[in-house]
Amino acid sequence: MRAARASLRNACSRLTPPRQHSCLFHPLEPLTPHAKFKVAVDDSFDPSAFLVAGVFAGMSLAQRQYPGFGYGASALGKYYGAAFADQAIGNMMTESLFPIALHQDPRYFVKSKGGFWNRTGYAISREVITRADDGRNHFNTSELVGNAVAAGISNVYYPASGRSYGNTADKWGQQIGFDAFFNIMKEFWPDVRVKLFGQ
Repeated sequence: MRAARASLRNACSRLTPPRQHSCLFHPLEPLTPHAKFKVAVDDSFDPSAFLVAGVFAGMSLAQRQYPGFGYGASALGKYYGAAFADQAIGNMMTESLFPIALHQDPRYFVKSKGGFWNRTGYAISREVITRADDGRNHFNTSELVGNAVAAGISNVYYPASGRSYGNTADKWGQQIGFDAFFNIMKEFWPDVRVKLFGQ
């Protein structure tokens, strides 16, 4: 039983990587450009990234989002590759390239205080507000513009029939929505971990 709980704890921890769990109220040194690049690479190749890409690929295949990818196992491979590329390129843009250029911090800072709705609102707001390397709040250009650039790049490897301004805008909006959802997970995971595992 203890081994099973440890396994579950490790699996859940991978969904919300510890490096993203910095406390809002603790002063931290700004990340170096190398450290920001490492955050993006770690998030892109974390074991959970392969799982999430598989879930998104399966959903897209089930909905036949891109008929140009075909059907069957080969289509699943194309959907999987595209979903994984979406995540990796998005991570590189929003956690490395733009944060380095704009001196913004790609980490999520847990609020940890306040009620459920207050903390949920805070987590969602991090899509438009982020901490800069100087410790002050800035408009989150890295997240919003970085994901827009990633959505534009994705047109290179999706079928021609799916390349349109509307589809690109949809991908951008979906990525912002997913990132907001994962922010909420990051915000409350420390509480869940304490309740489930006592740490």
